[in-house]
Amino acid sequence: MTDASSPKRRQLALWFPYLPADRLRQQEPDRCVSASAPPDAALVFVAKQKNALRLAAVDAAAQALGLAPGMALADARVRVPGLIAVEADTAADRHWLDLLAHSCTRFSPHVVPHPPDAIAIDIAGCEHLFGGEAGLVEALAEHVEQRGMTARIACAATAEAALALARHARLPVADEGKAIRALPVMALGLDEEATLGLVRAGLKSIGAVAARPRAALAARFGIEAVRALERLLGEEHRPGTPLRHQAPLRFERRFAEPVAHERAVAAAFAELLAESARVLEKRGLGGRRFRLTLD
Repeated sequence: MTDASSPKRRQLALWFPYLPADRLRQQEPDRCVSASAPPDAALVFVAKQKNALRLAAVDAAAQALGLAPGMALADARVRVPGLIAVEADTAADRHWLDLLAHSCTRFSPHVVPHPPDAIAIDIAGCEHLFGGEAGLVEALAEHVEQRGMTARIACAATAEAALALARHARLPVADEGKAIRALPVMALGLDEEATLGLVRAGLKSIGAVAARPRAALAARFGIEAVRALERLLGEEHRPGTPLRHQAPLRFERRFAEPVAHERAVAAAFAELLAESARVLEKRGLGGRRFRLTLD
């Protein structure tokens, strides 16, 4: 039972369809151009799969030319001779996604990265700070655009529904429920075998799957298919693990007797700075603000 006085649960999803390309253009723009290719050349990211180089990700220009992840690099070069191929770096992409997620905590304290290319944000109780849900979406769109990112943004009752709408629906969505039921079955996020089984059974949309008895779905396709459907329809909520904010580092010096000379204070301060520098270097961190407190 839900308390009628409790705030309505709302989840916002940001999907970055070209995250590797957008990241590389921000971090290493020189790698996105080639002297032998036109300035607007298609950019693809390759990874070795089963002893063959295949596309792991593409940018908007490559997608418009018919290139897609999974395609062999040799076939892609035949289709688009002037494309630029860069080795995929999943670790760098994940770090970039985490940085984006941390930057979104200014909009809500509950931000959950969904690797490899999405972020979910619980916005319940936060919308009024931006003039409503539409204002918050507009502010977030501007926020990610300033960081050079292409994003699709959608809202729904659950994170799974919002992510599915962001990835598969025509935005903006006028009727959330209708849009969810019109999504393709791949929006359930099941494995390839289960998705193919649903399609072969004639269940090509979420609405078609929802029309079937849940017991029959569970018996044929597994209980996870039913749970995924319920999360998309807003009938079940599975909270994600939000980002953990690291507590500030503290370094102290305590004295048995009161310190009477300024020189002793300066010496202790220098020792604390040196200690903090060693810890930051060991952890691979940096500092933006330091505060000295004297008691």
